[in-house]
Amino acid sequence: MDWALFAQQFDEARRTAQPTHRLISVTIPLSAEAIPVHLSNEGCFWHRGNRTFSGTGRAFTVTATGANRMASLSAAFKKLRSEWHITSPFPPLAFMGFSFDSRISYSHPLPDAMLWVPELLLTEVDSKFWMTFSCPVGDMSINCCESSRHMLHPIPSPTLPLKGREKCFSPVKGREKCSSPVKGREKCFSPFKGEAGRGMGARTFAPINMSSFLERGRAAVNAIAAGEVQKLVLSRALHWQTSTPVDVPSVLECLATRYPTCTTFGIADQNWAFVGASPETLLCLTGTRVEVDALAGTAWNAASPLESDKNRREHEFVAQAAFEALSALCTHVTCPTEPDHVQIGTLSHLRQCLTARLPPDVSVFDLIARLHPSPAIGGTPATAALDWLVQQGEQRPAWYTGGFGWIDANGDCDIACALRCGLIEAQNVTLYAGAGFVAGSDPEQEFAETEAKFAPMLDALSNRSEKKT
Repeated sequence: MDWALFAQQFDEARRTAQPTHRLISVTIPLSAEAIPVHLSNEGCFWHRGNRTFSGTGRAFTVTATGANRMASLSAAFKKLRSEWHITSPFPPLAFMGFSFDSRISYSHPLPDAMLWVPELLLTEVDSKFWMTFSCPVGDMSINCCESSRHMLHPIPSPTLPLKGREKCFSPVKGREKCSSPVKGREKCFSPFKGEAGRGMGARTFAPINMSSFLERGRAAVNAIAAGEVQKLVLSRALHWQTSTPVDVPSVLECLATRYPTCTTFGIADQNWAFVGASPETLLCLTGTRVEVDALAGTAWNAASPLESDKNRREHEFVAQAAFEALSALCTHVTCPTEPDHVQIGTLSHLRQCLTARLPPDVSVFDLIARLHPSPAIGGTPATAALDWLVQQGEQRPAWYTGGFGWIDANGDCDIACALRCGLIEAQNVTLYAGAGFVAGSDPEQEFAETEAKFAPMLDALSNRSEKKT
């Protein structure tokens, strides 16, 4: 790490900052050997394909709630962009996350919706590395080098060198191995010490959980038969308790290794972490090109064929809703005539990737508000389905079935629907899964589907080494 260069660029940014500037970001390239990645207090993580982002601290934060939460975030981000002093051709970014819906009950310190710029951002794109330091203009008298060093080394002990950190999750090549935890890894990554998969303890399984889900499932089938709705998505939780605190980095490492086509994500505070590996992209924007996944229909064994009538109908609801949402705001909307089969570990899904062009007067947040929640996670018609879920006491803790991703200073973004995820609180783990009900659905079969959807997180917690695709 060239700290002299970093200090020089920060001083230049301080000198050129204007009175209208609210936030400053300084970015410098890094050699791979210089990156210690961690998920610390107020940490966040995002990885998919050739991109990895790891953030620490919060230089700028805005939260919102209610039906107009996306409009509030949009206004705040637009104002930030006009007041953001950026001194590098590499655009810094903000993370964002949000819950399923403001009306659905959830209890967790995560806000309904939040957008934040990390103080320190480590980036890998196509095996090239950068570090970005951001701070409010009013705090520019701080020693940026000391602050960055402190965040890079949150625990005053040597971090693992990059060449030996294939066993500790890092944005580098060599993720093909997901081995047992490396001694000292907690010094490079996480507020949680301990080992995933070691002394995991017995799974907590309450029969009342199954009976409650089946009862709600029968109510959903009846509501569909009565014509109140066409589709409903019900969720449930699975609770674990471990003998030692979970090593969150190991979980993230294993999710990214086994499910490389998914988006691996995480956000942590002092006593908890919300992590997962989602197969569904809610919205990806590059320039004016929009990409949206229509993902629905699930199979996991011979008893649940992917091309069943039930799965086909589920998927058609989702694809049609995505097409209508994009058509309302975008131009050049295209949708493949037939869905692909996507294999994610032991699960397979039907998926169509829709594309469109974003007009200049439409924002990312406008699109998110129109696309989410989709029939894949809520139901259809959307309003009637949400009303039914509220009446039935549906709960979606944390940001489960909400969204998590990033938006950069140029306006590009990549937001995943927060699926295949869980909340880790030291030794307590809560996992989330759901299933879609349409006419003719069997509640017991849908319960079995939720069991199958717990597998990615259960595998990561068990720290098995087999690689999934």
